[in-house]
Amino acid sequence: MQRYYSWAWLALGGAAVSSSAWAQTQIDPVGLSVSGSIEVRNVENAGLVPESEDEVSEIQTIASLRAEGQLQGSWAGLVTNYSIEDRRYSEFEEDDERVILGDSVLTFGPQRRNYYLELSHSSREVSLDPLSADRPANRDNRVFLSGVLYGSVTPGRGNALGAWVGTTEIQFDESKENEARRHNVGVSYERDVSPLSKAGLSVTGYDLEYINLDDSDLRYSRVAATWRTELRRLSYGMEVGSNRIESDTDTVTSPSVAADLAYASGPQSMRVSYNQFLSDTSQGSQMSSEVSPITDVEVDGRLAGVIDQFKLQQFAFSWGHSQICSVCTAALDLGVDEESYVNYPELDSRELSVRLQFAYRASSAVNLSVRGGYQDFEELNVQADGGYEQASVDLTISFPRLIRDGQLDLLAGQVRRSFEARESYESTFAGVRFRYLFF
Repeated sequence: MQRYYSWAWLALGGAAVSSSAWAQTQIDPVGLSVSGSIEVRNVENAGLVPESEDEVSEIQTIASLRAEGQLQGSWAGLVTNYSIEDRRYSEFEEDDERVILGDSVLTFGPQRRNYYLELSHSSREVSLDPLSADRPANRDNRVFLSGVLYGSVTPGRGNALGAWVGTTEIQFDESKENEARRHNVGVSYERDVSPLSKAGLSVTGYDLEYINLDDSDLRYSRVAATWRTELRRLSYGMEVGSNRIESDTDTVTSPSVAADLAYASGPQSMRVSYNQFLSDTSQGSQMSSEVSPITDVEVDGRLAGVIDQFKLQQFAFSWGHSQICSVCTAALDLGVDEESYVNYPELDSRELSVRLQFAYRASSAVNLSVRGGYQDFEELNVQADGGYEQASVDLTISFPRLIRDGQLDLLAGQVRRSFEARESYESTFAGVRFRYLFF
């Protein structure tokens, strides 16, 4: 579920590049925008039931208010990207909900950032069971509340020594057993080995305390060597080390690896990354390896009644071209995730995902976007009913100049999921969305 929301943000008429490639090529402007939207969809087989069962059609209405941007002062800065969504379902009224999704970071400290206090909030939707249908009942809301105090000194030219201490509270709406508090510390050393490259060493660790469980606390530690090179069009970095999770019943050790390469040249951008590290079903180790991690890995993990540790391996590739023709753009995202559990090896899984996006600007008043996706999910240690394939396509026709600061979108799409050992299902929708920029 979380992966879908991460790439579905495309603003028609803009550059259709992936979020990771976009981050490599764009500088966030200082300022804040607030927009609102209302979306109405007519959905066939809204319950996502097998083809042999009675299907239910319904009207789904989503009203949202979004604030995004950044504000910067001499001693404080704010980066925010939030949306408040009110979701209403005509037939499955028990699924009606109001959710807050997004992230914000508030930083106190001088602009040079030799020391600072960082307060952050993150609210995401995550899947409870990846084998179940992607309906509201199979989603949980995960909230991170974090505070980090960071300081650094420069012992000699080209050297930087930093240390930080922080705490995070992890909350869930449904998976109460995975709610936890994390207290982490870290030290890093970095040296300029050339005008373009840096090398360093980082040591981090944390204690994870489950709020609603006894005798289930974790201790995490990690040591890694780092390298980073920034060229005019090409940048790459890597981390190689070891990480370890200790609990009252288990001790797990694994190599810790992170590597990425990004290329940007004019309208074209490309990025490839690989990550391997240990985590747990509270998703406690996310964003804990560094203050500013090399790559952005969104941890998955099973949440439906599961308490365990697992090793995550993730490969990601993204490519975008904002001028593949004079009036069209394209983007491709490819990802492979593999999770290996300690106490529940039957949950070990591998997922392949491919997403292709194409946008065409027919005129200044009409834009067209087509998105296609494919997923192959497989449980590695289960013989029957252990996976599925899913294909989806979405079409959007946008009228960005319908009125000043307003945009009308016409929507249509279909999703089909085929299981290995049970009946498949498919669902289609058609709808309309109106978005308005307040300021």
